[in-house]
Amino acid sequence: MDKKSLTKNSFERISSFSKVASFINPTEYVIYDSRVIYALNWLLFNYAPEVELFTQPQGRNSELIKYDMQTIFRLSSKKYTYRSHKIAYHAYCKLIKQLSVDVYGVSRQPYLLEMLLFNIAPNFIVKDIEEKVRLKIDLELKVR
Repeated sequence: MDKKSLTKNSFERISSFSKVASFINPTEYVIYDSRVIYALNWLLFNYAPEVELFTQPQGRNSELIKYDMQTIFRLSSKKYTYRSHKIAYHAYCKLIKQLSVDVYGVSRQPYLLEMLLFNIAPNFIVKDIEEKVRLKIDLELKVR
């Protein structure tokens, strides 16, 4: 995968393409996985000073499906944007490489952080969502 921008069509297949790229060059590319993006977006949304999120591919994990990030983000008052499909994958690889140095040190491979995010999504991230997100629905009927 070269560093050119991705088309919408190629980005729709990024989960598969990124697996191949990561296998060929694991120091440069990481897998763009739904669970990893779910965890990363939650952490970015809660702890980053400026929130620029990654589009999440369709996932199948039953725990993650319970809490739709799009809905949570929309209902919050926090400003956020999504990266364009043209640059999202390369920005994601760059961010994971930078963060892996912060988490594991200079000599660590970025796939270690990717695997950590993959692992914490259905348990730690879901638990954090359950603890932090509250929704109050006012069903009181108002008659005029």
